[in-house]
Amino acid sequence: MRPPKILQTTTFRLAAIYVAGFALAVAAFGVVTYFVTARTLERRLDAAIVLDMGALQADYRTGGLSELLTAVSLHEHSHPNGPLDYAVIVNGSRVAGHLTTWPVVPGWSTLPYRESEGDDARRRFLVANLNEGVTLAIAADPEEVDEIKEAIFYSFLSAFGAMLVLGIVGGIGLSLTLLGRVEMIRRTAEAIIAGDLSRRVPLRGSGDDLDRLSQTPQSYA
Repeated sequence: MRPPKILQTTTFRLAAIYVAGFALAVAAFGVVTYFVTARTLERRLDAAIVLDMGALQADYRTGGLSELLTAVSLHEHSHPNGPLDYAVIVNGSRVAGHLTTWPVVPGWSTLPYRESEGDDARRRFLVANLNEGVTLAIAADPEEVDEIKEAIFYSFLSAFGAMLVLGIVGGIGLSLTLLGRVEMIRRTAEAIIAGDLSRRVPLRGSGDDLDRLSQTPQSYA
């Protein structure tokens, strides 16, 4: 089956090429923006954890375990719904903090976490061994970062889809307009060639290429 006549027009093909190129540019921009923004948000979250870890380690070095326990308690009571959770572990047992689970291996990790309400979630952990069997774990909830990343992704996806739809509709509309004018010129030219010298192509008065082309049969009439 042959494709519709409008799909064979040069205008539609040029419009399709332009829309495809612009769509690729928007997609590339969206991918770069998404990953740069996501990485920036993740670094800010890690920076907040590192800052708290440094402050609590300084408290431990200054006043020992008792000072650390007091500082963790102050952090949690000052920001009960804050972005960070804590756990002070002594010889494998938690002695302070709201965290119920934590990684055994020191350093960074992102792991599943069961909320106190029983909901499944994730946490970004930083664990540090202090000394004398004392371990400090700090965790952040990356849910807010994930929500921002998801919002960015779907915003670009919606814009990409809208751009494609508008580009296709615009290309079809432009092709229909030009196809109608070209068809009128063709029929008029055929009528003049057949001997009907009274036929004229209506001009739109825009002075564009098609108007100049429309004047060609008249100049030879």
